[in-house]
Amino acid sequence: MDFGTTLSYVSLYLVSLAIFYYYYTTRNKERMAIIELGANPDMFNSEEKYYIFFIIGLVAIGVAVGLVVGLYLNMLVKPLNQSIIYMASMLLFGGASMIAAFFLVLKRMKKDL
Repeated sequence: MDFGTTLSYVSLYLVSLAIFYYYYTTRNKERMAIIELGANPDMFNSEEKYYIFFIIGLVAIGVAVGLVVGLYLNMLVKPLNQSIIYMASMLLFGGASMIAAFFLVLKRMKKDL
């Protein structure tokens, strides 16, 4: 690897580490301030629903389906600019899967209540 690639990987790692550190220190300060105001500290240990993994999974499936459809359209049409078909189909199916994930999560949240 050349110096530029190594520098970009190191900077990406350092930025992600800084974001992670800032998130946890800010969350800790916020929780301590809420506890000082007299709130119940048990509210932080509530059972969490991990809908984000469900949404990420559906979006990944949508993007994969979009990639397959783009490949099929590329073989069928043979356009001048092939990257447009790939990106358009990935964005179309990724967006459709985000909309579907929104409604499915909304349905699950209503069922859980």
